[in-house]
Amino acid sequence: AANIIKTTGTSRTPNLDGLTGNRKAITKYDLAKLNSMLDQMDVPSDGRVILIDGGFKLDLNTLAELGLLDTVGTEVLKNGTVGKIMGFKPYTRSSTVKYSNDSNPVLKAEKSALLPTDRLALYAWHPMFVRRALGTGEGGNVKVFIDVNSAVYQGDVISALSRSGASKSRYDERGIVALVEDFA
Repeated sequence: AANIIKTTGTSRTPNLDGLTGNRKAITKYDLAKLNSMLDQMDVPSDGRVILIDGGFKLDLNTLAELGLLDTVGTEVLKNGTVGKIMGFKPYTRSSTVKYSNDSNPVLKAEKSALLPTDRLALYAWHPMFVRRALGTGEGGNVKVFIDVNSAVYQGDVISALSRSGASKSRYDERGIVALVEDFA
């Protein structure tokens, strides 16, 4: 639980149906705290990532601080997306992780039922501190299957066999921090 911080913002309704009780929104301070915790772990500042869901994205989009969003290169001009949020490269998913409503929140299993008092969370990490997808072939290589001129599909069919996912690389959880919703 040492790598968990709680949101400190103003009271808002939960961002997910089925949750009860108001929650605290994300603030610029919360993001600075994530960076500070990673700094204290001697995690490189270049390459940090944050995983947010639509609800947390709404929190971030409503922050009044105009200096919050840093653009990188010409990404904003190319596709309208912001390259970084306070030094983090953002990834958005439809859902992220959930934690229990204990005084020291505990990560819940991915497929566990959502309880009305569960807390949603986002993760901040550096790629050097997580493990990710590997192929299922020899040496962890991705196994690629090619069916040239397939009569069924009237063309070439290419597919790959790989296992996806991520997990913490270190038992001390260095390089990964969770920002968990707090109750208002």
